This record gives sequence, structure tokens and C-alpha cells, in this order.
Amino acid sequence: MAGKLNPYRKYYPEYVNPNAIRRIHLKDAAMVELLRVESPSSMFVRPKDHIRDQLIVREPFKMTPITDIREGVFALAPLDDRVFGRCVIVKNRELLELCRVFFIDEAITANVSWKCLFQIAEKDLCHPWQAMHITLGRITSLTLRYLSSCACYQKVVN
Repeated sequence: MAGKLNPYRKYYPEYVNPNAIRRIHLKDAAMVELLRVESPSSMFVRPKDHIRDQLIVREPFKMTPITDIREGVFALAPLDDRVFGRCVIVKNRELLELCRVFFIDEAITANVSWKCLFQIAEKDLCHPWQAMHITLGRITSLTLRYLSSCACYQKVVN
């Protein structure tokens, strides 16, 4: 049994990517701002006390072009004119010499040229994703009574 994988174990050190940026795991209620709604079962939120502004890189800043362009690699890509944000490469389109990237602090997906991808500074790799993916599946009251805060939340989402 020592050599077999235990599917109930929560942590597999042999499968952990040391270069991956970890995500925030919520254990309790949190004050968040809504970033993007794809459907009721797919939303992106960000905590109110986020540090997104500290994770953005503005030019002029010495940046090194990325050399490893493949899916799952983290990089800096342009968000706006002379403003760069952290992203993960979702799809590499070699024929067009561009990548489909997901900005992990903004919940935005964009196509970016290979020439516009840069390496993330070591100090920015330790901060978790600021955008969190959540779902509103199977929400119901156990007592069949809804609080006024739940009604307000439903108005905001709808």
C-alpha cells in the first residue's frame, strides 16, 4: 500500500508545480466585488481588500521577455497602455504567433502576441490569484426563510 496513491489524501507533493501561483480558498463568508458573470453557475469575484494594484507593473520597468511559451505558464501581459498584469497562458496559437491568456487578477481573457509576454518578478509569484471563480449551484434556505441580505444579494446578481 506504500507505493499506491491514496485518493483521499488532500495533498500530493509529487504533483505540485513549484512555479504555480496558488489560489485563495475561502473558508467563510467574504466581502467581494463582482468582476464577471458568465452564467449563474460561473462567476468571478475579487475580495474587497485585494492587492491587485500592487501586482500591476507599469512602464518604464525593466522586463525580460518570456522564453517558455506553453499552456499553464504564468507571465506578464499588457492590460492597458504601458500597464501589465499577471496572466496564465491558456492556449498557444503558433500559426498566429499569439497566445490566449487569462488575467488571474482581473478575470479577463485576451489574445496577446508572443512579443508582449514577459516574465513575472519572483516577488509577485507568491501572491495568490485575486480573482476567484465561484458558483451559485443548489442554493436554498434550510428553514425556508430568507434573510433581507439574501434578498439584496439576489437583486444585485439578477
